[in-house]
Amino acid sequence: MSTTLKKLRRTVLTIAILGIATTGSSALASAFLDPNLVSRLQSIDSSSEIGVIVKMRESRGRRSARGRNAQEQVRTRGGRRGGHRHLKNAFARDTARRNRVLRRNNIVPDHPLAVPLAGSISPRSWRKRQKSLWLINGIAITASKANILSLADDPSVLEIVLDKTITLADTTVATNATPQWNLSAVGADSVWNQGYAGAGVVVAVMDTGVDVLHPDLSLRWRGGTNSWLDLSDPFQATPRDSTGHGTQVTGLILAGDLFGSPIGMAPDASWIAAKIFDDQGDASISDIHLAFQWFIDPDGNPNTSDAPHIVNASWALLSSLGNCSLEFAPDIEALEAAGISVVFAAGNSGPGPGTSLSPANGGQGLAVGSVNSNLDVSLGSSRGPSQCTGGIFPDISAPGVAVWTTDKSFGGFPFYTQMTGTSFAAPHISGGLALLRQAHPDASVAELEASIRETAYDLGPAGPDNDHGQGLVDFDAALQWLDAGPGCNSSPTALDSDLDGIADVCDNCTLVANAAQRDTDGDGYGNRCDADFDNDGTVSFQDVVQFINAFGTNDPDADFDGDGYVNFFDVVVLLHAYLAPPGPSALAP
Repeated sequence: MSTTLKKLRRTVLTIAILGIATTGSSALASAFLDPNLVSRLQSIDSSSEIGVIVKMRESRGRRSARGRNAQEQVRTRGGRRGGHRHLKNAFARDTARRNRVLRRNNIVPDHPLAVPLAGSISPRSWRKRQKSLWLINGIAITASKANILSLADDPSVLEIVLDKTITLADTTVATNATPQWNLSAVGADSVWNQGYAGAGVVVAVMDTGVDVLHPDLSLRWRGGTNSWLDLSDPFQATPRDSTGHGTQVTGLILAGDLFGSPIGMAPDASWIAAKIFDDQGDASISDIHLAFQWFIDPDGNPNTSDAPHIVNASWALLSSLGNCSLEFAPDIEALEAAGISVVFAAGNSGPGPGTSLSPANGGQGLAVGSVNSNLDVSLGSSRGPSQCTGGIFPDISAPGVAVWTTDKSFGGFPFYTQMTGTSFAAPHISGGLALLRQAHPDASVAELEASIRETAYDLGPAGPDNDHGQGLVDFDAALQWLDAGPGCNSSPTALDSDLDGIADVCDNCTLVANAAQRDTDGDGYGNRCDADFDNDGTVSFQDVVQFINAFGTNDPDADFDGDGYVNFFDVVVLLHAYLAPPGPSALAP
């Protein structure tokens, strides 16, 4: 076996055993160190300090809380209000345990923060501050090489990753754009004519910020202390954007028509924002985790319902080209479980095959590719297959070449610009989801995504392909699909897993058949239920044990993607399925 294959197998088994089947036993192996961290540690002396994210093994209380959290999300069809509180409380109860871990490895705890209070801490101090990452059961710290290596041998530590800095991709300014072509191409005007413009829907933007002074955006900001998070400079309590990227993205989601023609997909929606990139276009991994975490509960009170309905992420890990990073998989899974749709730009690394970027290629949320006004895939739009799942990438396509949008206002002037890139294709999906969410406020994330995939206008070769995904989004057709209701034929063998009082074929993990996953339980869908080997309603430790035993074989039940082997791609499916609501399988034992 080659060195590369050995490393891959060791990584896979580490993820499967340590990342999923966490037991908290002191007999478990040393913590997993991500390759970026190992490389960095090799280049510094023992006293040099670097930023890392330390992920803890789950305590018994944390595992119990995660189970209660999943059950509550099922009962509330997403648990938009308070479904996360069990995890948050368990993390707080484990504070003393984490502090003991730090102290016995010569690291002094400093009361880590989950959110920087506006005006309370300087950017320099914030960068070195310990950060509380309760959503992923971790903590971001700065420590010496010697202390990091000591932590790696601590039985309470699961994984340590480098808190590296990512850079926002360069953007392309376009010319000769025709106003509104992009909105008409995806059926926005038809949905508006039916009375839906996004009223009551909140869209979150994680980007370079948003220019709140722009007259086409200012009145659409939700406002209040729970609607703006500046992770680059906590002294800034008012939304701002020094580069314009976030403002351009937000305009395509929900700007009005001061330009003279409509700009945004959902002009009646409102926005909140987390500024993850500093004024130089850099963001730390820990701050991105904090932003995802903040979206779950912006005001810090689990008894209020102030989470957004949709999160737009027009950025990517540029270093993930040709690779797969699942660093943000737990965050995305948590948001979707809370009823929050997540939309990613596919990336601008095309036109070659296999140019997908993470986290868009992780099999969670919606990855959006870009087409021009002739409905041809844009040259730079990243292509599949996904490096994580091996399946079709991107998920869907939207206009992203020469589209008009809002620009920095320089103090309140109605300035606009023309932009190109998948960063500007993704907001069409986010804004369109706001239209669908207004029309169907009780629809699940899976149902909304299904409506988009099932009704897309096919482009390129017949069927899904690795240039266009499912094709061009058609929101008018998606709305009609939702209006008609998914086919929920009654079934005498079904379990009422969605608790709607009816046992039918919609009692399933998702209504969307994943092309990269086989239907091993025979319920008509290839989805996370196919990882529930014992069909007890939960993908649990017992299922993980069966999967580990099958790893490296050609066991058809554990070969979720049908490539003939139980391998890394199947681990990705299992990671997404583990304890994820709603479940269980539609087929009774």
